[in-house]
Amino acid sequence: MKKLVILALMASLLMVYCPRAAHASKVTLFVHNREFTDPTLFVKDVLYAPLESLLKAMRCGWTQTGDKVEITPVAASPLPPLTGEKLTFSSHGKTFTPTLINKGGVLYVSVPEMAEGLQARFDLNKETGIADVIRPRILTAEEIRQEQKPAVPAKSDAGPPGPQSPGQEDKSPIVLKVDSYPERDMSGSSLTYFRPRATIKNTSKETVKKVSVTLHYQDLSGKDLNSETKTIGDMAAGQELTYDYYWVNSSGIEIAVFMTEEHEVPKKEETKK
Repeated sequence: MKKLVILALMASLLMVYCPRAAHASKVTLFVHNREFTDPTLFVKDVLYAPLESLLKAMRCGWTQTGDKVEITPVAASPLPPLTGEKLTFSSHGKTFTPTLINKGGVLYVSVPEMAEGLQARFDLNKETGIADVIRPRILTAEEIRQEQKPAVPAKSDAGPPGPQSPGQEDKSPIVLKVDSYPERDMSGSSLTYFRPRATIKNTSKETVKKVSVTLHYQDLSGKDLNSETKTIGDMAAGQELTYDYYWVNSSGIEIAVFMTEEHEVPKKEETKK
């Protein structure tokens, strides 16, 4: 009986004094407003995610030489596996060494450290159990206000610029539509997450060549606070494409969202006499 009591006491002491181990995370991680579905961990109140999966979700590629990893745009070809217990990453001239954990043969990285190294925003709301990673870093409200034009013209009756580019005034075959976008509050702060969905359609009976579209987020002075261009290339007759976008508005000012497009205009053949 004494042996059982001693063993029970030893087991309880081990439980009390054992250092805090990695355990499954109950936080839901979103990367670019898309849920990160790989398992995550919490170690000493820090969120960790599988290194390679997190980089891919952040739209990063990489090359590795020894213990040095160069971050690159995502490549079409398969990316090599990342190996090593301590890696130094470099991106846009900045180097950083985030904390890594090897669990079950999988490298996990500290999400806030990786986000900071890649100049991304990391937000964790422990009350809601939601974490967000957004890359690239968004301008702060103060940075935007410092760059804003002092004079803001009055609004016209037509409202903010619509989803028609100058080319569409000449009856462009490319029709653009930006659906109403839900806005999700970020971590109880003043941040607002824009999630527009754009539809691009070639309404003509001919292929339209060299099509590109740009989604603009502008202040009321008409200045782009952020924009994203997609090069589509040739669009077949009747072809319709849909794209989902994301952007975090940290400025606290009113934003207009609209699209423009460009395409190759075929030369008109001279009428033969």
